Amino acid sequence: MTNEIYILHDSLFEGSPSDDSFIDTYYLNGRIADQVRMMNPELSAEFTKKLEKVSSFVSLVDSINVEIRGESINEAVDFIFNVSDVKGYRMMWFANVPLNSEVVSIEVMPDIGEIEKDAAIASFQFEFPKYMLVSVSISFTLREKIHIEPMSPDKPVDFASPNYQAMIKQSLLHSGNLARLQRAINKAKNGEEVTLAYIGGSITQGAGAKPINTMCYAKQSCEGFIDLFTRDKGKVNYIKAGIGGTPSQLGIARYYRDILAPKNPLPDIVVIEFAVNDYDDETKGVCYESLCLMAYEGAGNPAVVLMFSVFANDENLEERLSKVGFHYGFPMVSAKQAVLSQYDSENPVLSRRSYFHDILHPSNTGHQIMADGLINLWKVADETPLMEEGVLPERAIIGDRYKNMQAFFRSNVSEHQAIKELDVGGFTEFDKILQSVELNDDIFTTPQFTDNWHYNKKGASGFKLAIECKDLLLLYKDTDASNFAPVDILIDGMLVRTLDPCEVGWTHSGSTFILNSDELKSRLVEIKPKTSESKYCFTILGFGYTV
Repeated sequence: MTNEIYILHDSLFEGSPSDDSFIDTYYLNGRIADQVRMMNPELSAEFTKKLEKVSSFVSLVDSINVEIRGESINEAVDFIFNVSDVKGYRMMWFANVPLNSEVVSIEVMPDIGEIEKDAAIASFQFEFPKYMLVSVSISFTLREKIHIEPMSPDKPVDFASPNYQAMIKQSLLHSGNLARLQRAINKAKNGEEVTLAYIGGSITQGAGAKPINTMCYAKQSCEGFIDLFTRDKGKVNYIKAGIGGTPSQLGIARYYRDILAPKNPLPDIVVIEFAVNDYDDETKGVCYESLCLMAYEGAGNPAVVLMFSVFANDENLEERLSKVGFHYGFPMVSAKQAVLSQYDSENPVLSRRSYFHDILHPSNTGHQIMADGLINLWKVADETPLMEEGVLPERAIIGDRYKNMQAFFRSNVSEHQAIKELDVGGFTEFDKILQSVELNDDIFTTPQFTDNWHYNKKGASGFKLAIECKDLLLLYKDTDASNFAPVDILIDGMLVRTLDPCEVGWTHSGSTFILNSDELKSRLVEIKPKTSESKYCFTILGFGYTV
């Protein structure tokens, strides 16, 4: 029996630069029950569910215990435990935690004061005095003992062991046609310039990796390519374009912007990773297949590699999306296939809590496993006799409707002949509070879709766009800001939907199809904010369309 349960144990956090501060956040809203069960598998779902709401959390937990270790001395980190209610995120518990000191305990009082009864446990936030990398352990001391064994730390993963190497070989879901990979490898061996590009969601962005810019799977697999095939590191270019919480549905509208941007060299290899993001794809795989073909048939004629990440509950969309790889002969690497079967074996290589930083994102160990899976593919391609490039099947397996999608933003409207008329109405401002991500080798974040149209004028007219197209994808800003209003979207005078930008509840790059038609013709699109005294803002990030 024990009265202590862990939520984090020796987990890495970093004070990444953000404006004038150094912050790292660990999100718990809707996740804390699963996170605690991952750390303490003997706990029941019924018990951990009670940790989600503040009212039941305070009845179970007597204290919050925080230990932070790092290289700095005579430094301290501010630990903030946030909750969320109708008024947004609010600090509930706070401690200034000296590095490398004894555990700091925060008493949990049963009285929640002015906090709403249904308020949710929301996040841990760490505020650092400067950039630093630290190890954090957080446990909850319960008011009563429970019938589970105290948590034992996991043993370190032996990356050199035969069992680990065998696990990595299992990650190769499908070697496919290796001709284009072999071409890229031979270019590198011959001293030519080679470009590896990665597009995906938060895992490709590097979420869970610390430091995010060097330990993410994308960077590690690129470094592995360099180590294997070239002596001149400067001849290998690296493009990382992951945006957290976004599916391939947004990817098809940003491939040209992010991968084929004029400043970028043409890609030789494109790794596509949306296996845990495409639950938000309205087309159920059509956008994914379209993106794969957009890359494969696009500039540079790159090799396309499909990377399948996985959640801590063992779920992903590999079954749906791998059909694309098998159909076209694209090489595929699966983190799920590598790690899942060994968890319950007699001699596991690692546990779930070693693989994951949180229930959605891999830790440094998880990122290394993903990278090693890709490096194994590089080796297999190099060791395989040269292959001839095959002819792609004429018919799609899911759908390729959007493979020729074009996208426009505020800065390049004039480049698109499909646009017949544009009246921005009250959408005259620029929104500067945007989703920001770490791109390429950056440790700092870059705001996305800065060339947007922002509406913040009560009573001003709406946005009108006359465009000749078949399909139209609206890119917009999701937010938790209370002054954002829903919009009515009309096409040729008919209301097609009402869109609420606050539904997701965080600052995020959203996308939704507002038109799907087999007929190419000019259409009048109107976006009308449904303003009130307190709600009067909306942001359009851009559009994707087909002709």
